[in-house]
Amino acid sequence: MSQTLDPDWLARLREQLIAIEPDMATDEELLFHTVDGQTDIIDQLRAILRHAIEADIFADALGSHMKVLSKRKQRFEGRADACRITVRDALEVLGIKRVLAEDFTATLSAGHTAVVVTDPDKLPAYLFRISRSPNLTAIGDALKAGTEVPGATLNNAAPILTVRRI
Repeated sequence: MSQTLDPDWLARLREQLIAIEPDMATDEELLFHTVDGQTDIIDQLRAILRHAIEADIFADALGSHMKVLSKRKQRFEGRADACRITVRDALEVLGIKRVLAEDFTATLSAGHTAVVVTDPDKLPAYLFRISRSPNLTAIGDALKAGTEVPGATLNNAAPILTVRRI
């Protein structure tokens, strides 16, 4: 890249071009073609966007592969659980508490009790957790309507770049 993409430099370039041809201030197509014809900035932007598209393609492919690997991982975990359950049940029936091998030791021990809630409606209120979180939709609606909301404000939204692949 022979030109820099420094925003200050780009702003100065725009100002200089508009000083030469004031119509460029309102004619985006004229400004585009002038910048494209006189600099390699537009080519640089195209190259950067192609890089972004390529990165998206790789990210999508990796995401798909990760789903396949995740399913594979779940199958391996299921297989490991089934093996452990089989050995646990066998040791319990046999009355054996320990299996020794040169590469591992397995020990059968008493399990831990766990709470099972059979009817949440019958539980007393003090046994519930209550969480508070801001209602961002309501806050946003109020701020957009001009209502002052202490502790909240709207941000300065950045412009959105949309790239459609052909």
